[in-house]
Amino acid sequence: MKYDGFYTYPNSAGEGVNVYILDTGVRMTHDEFKDRITLGGVFCDECEDGDDVYGHGTHIAGTVRTTYGVAKLANIINVRVGDANGIFDLVAITKGVNYVIHSHKNDKNQNSVINMSFHLEYSEAMIKLVEECTDNGIHVVVSAGNSYIDACSVTPAAAPSAITVAASDRSDRMADFSNYGSCVNICAPGVDILSAYIESDTNSAYLDGTSMSAPHVTGAIALYISTFGNLVPSDMSNAITSLATKNIIQKIPDNNDIYLLRVPH
Repeated sequence: MKYDGFYTYPNSAGEGVNVYILDTGVRMTHDEFKDRITLGGVFCDECEDGDDVYGHGTHIAGTVRTTYGVAKLANIINVRVGDANGIFDLVAITKGVNYVIHSHKNDKNQNSVINMSFHLEYSEAMIKLVEECTDNGIHVVVSAGNSYIDACSVTPAAAPSAITVAASDRSDRMADFSNYGSCVNICAPGVDILSAYIESDTNSAYLDGTSMSAPHVTGAIALYISTFGNLVPSDMSNAITSLATKNIIQKIPDNNDIYLLRVPH
């Protein structure tokens, strides 16, 4: 990947990697997703199907693959755990994560990545869910959160085995809303991110947030797996960090070194 205004990527482009989007659903009829996405399951209360009426999940999925995406040949699996108001609860998330673990265990394809772009109050149960995923070889990428607080105070951002992603802006500064701290593993673009949206099957939109940063890293993991082969989650975290740029992010609240995954945005 080069930071010259153009996006170059390996021909494998994430092919053969299952990316589970645990979110508010995805507008699966969108032109960006037709014949490129499957419905895994619907686990939130009063959610009738996997369709996204909130917009969040569609935008996330579009950043992983499609015209706007990092890993353009990855398999997107829509796992709806957030409702029409963008509300996530631990019960729905637990059901969704358990579905992913079961699917992974029963699939000959062991190349699995979960993107979780949401946060809850600190929960040991949520941390254990993430740990169960990584213990089974599933890579877990999560957003740091958008409250300008220590990411260690919320989950799943605080989960040690997750790859926690903060947001940078277009000037390579940490975004002024991004959570920060020792639980953050890497930074990725999270301001003015263009991706698919829900108002029509051709709609796109610019959104901000660490939610938008996480799928850049999810896509990068898919690229890595399809190009170099899979690794255990702890080694994958180190591999992705090693490909990023150190000591470039400005205005980090805690003055810790942080790596920037540079992708076009």
